[in-house]
Amino acid sequence: MRSSFKIIVYAILLSLLLNYIVYYGFTTNYTGDVFSEEGFKNQYNNSVYKFRILSKYILYFIYEAIKSPNIPDSRLLILDSHASNSFYNSYFILNTFFTSLVSIILVLILNNPLIKIAKNYKLLLIYSIISAICLTQFVVVPYDVSAYFFLLVFILMSLEYLIKSRIIYLIGMFFIIFISALNRETSALSISYLISILFFKYGISKKIFYPVLLMILAYLIAYIGLRLYFQNNTIFMHITFLSILLPKNLIGLLAWILLFILSISLANHKKNKLLIIYFHILSIPYIFSCFFTGLIFEMRLYIPLFLTSVILALMDTDKVKNLN
Repeated sequence: MRSSFKIIVYAILLSLLLNYIVYYGFTTNYTGDVFSEEGFKNQYNNSVYKFRILSKYILYFIYEAIKSPNIPDSRLLILDSHASNSFYNSYFILNTFFTSLVSIILVLILNNPLIKIAKNYKLLLIYSIISAICLTQFVVVPYDVSAYFFLLVFILMSLEYLIKSRIIYLIGMFFIIFISALNRETSALSISYLISILFFKYGISKKIFYPVLLMILAYLIAYIGLRLYFQNNTIFMHITFLSILLPKNLIGLLAWILLFILSISLANHKKNKLLIIYFHILSIPYIFSCFFTGLIFEMRLYIPLFLTSVILALMDTDKVKNLN
């Protein structure tokens, strides 16, 4: 217990340090015109962004709480002509808060009896994951890190469900899917993960059908509800197949491949590699949407796949198979 507490404290301090370096030691040349309330609303109240409401409203709440007379940093004015220090600081507070929560949930997952990892490697893995999360925030958005948090909470609950088979965990997973779908469409990856694990354990069985159906229902209620509320079903394409071959997108694709190879190399057993492959196959709709409605250079889009793959790589497959 004392060892876990030390790791949690280390991870939270690391989250604070790395986020501070990213937000105040560097200046993004990628994201622009979203560091003022006006600019933020112009982007995030339109297109597909308007459906991602949860973290958007948390950001507004933080901004209202810390808002002060605006004396914008000169570096911010390059990014947004109406930039507000308070609004920019709100991004930092929001994403640092959720990075800290991610680190805590990671420690809890790594301490779960279904996860097999040498004690000495836990800190190194947490350092690597938090570094990857922070490094990919060169695209400054309000919803990515919170999406990682909800994904990891779902994974933690699913591990407890596998061990104890209690309905309370299924109910908790249902609500996590619903809430995370209000935040970002990444929540669908939680379902891909669950199908991978349950199929590995039970094969084609009724024991898969009902939990998965419940999670799909939670996702669809949120997904369809948002689109009915906003009376819009926006679909947009940023890139075409040929534009994937542009140098910047090829660099992004290389990052995806390297992170995939890293997760495979961490696998405890061939069965873990199979689990990772199951998960990626089931995640093809998400991957497709990233390729054709996102920008591959935004390496943050692969982070939820990487996080899940690392956990699948470390899972004790024999224990999972032998659970009653």
